[in-house]
Amino acid sequence: MPLLLTSSGLDSPDVAKAFLDLVDVKTVKVAFVTIASRTGEEKVYVDKSRKELLGLGVLDDNILVIDGDSYDENELLKCGCIYVCGGNTFFLLDKIRHDGVADIILHRVKEEDALYVGVSAGSIIAGLSVLSAVGFDENDIELKDLEGLALVDVNIAPHYRDEDEKVLASVPDLVHLSDGEALVVKGKNRELISLK
Repeated sequence: MPLLLTSSGLDSPDVAKAFLDLVDVKTVKVAFVTIASRTGEEKVYVDKSRKELLGLGVLDDNILVIDGDSYDENELLKCGCIYVCGGNTFFLLDKIRHDGVADIILHRVKEEDALYVGVSAGSIIAGLSVLSAVGFDENDIELKDLEGLALVDVNIAPHYRDEDEKVLASVPDLVHLSDGEALVVKGKNRELISLK
């Protein structure tokens, strides 16, 4: 069950290298989950993420966009990489639960060793909970169940800055990721790709 949980995508050389070490970019089919992107600004980051994948050699025809409106479950099940973009964390978690995408992600990642790549909100939902989004993302859908997918047994705080510590102090088992950083999980092994 390999995971690449990033703050800002594949935008640093070390994070990009970690991605290249985990997949064969010429053959991998990528489920590109853009469900959480509701605003123009969020869609800019989705475009950035797609360009990063293409720039690293992923074939355009091998990118299956999952935008929440409709998706081909059979095609999704063939994807060796599940790439979950950022946006509003609460909306993302609620939507993938209701659309059945969460169940497919859990099946593909936990039982069939597909690579899970998270960016921002996509990384937060991979953890034990989405508590690290409280105070940063607006819970405008009033999501009550804040449990994450628990692909990893910690909570993830992307875009971390020292001044965020007061807001995040009550979140247990927290891994801070500044932009350009990532947490790589392979089985029981974890590696923090740090800028420092």
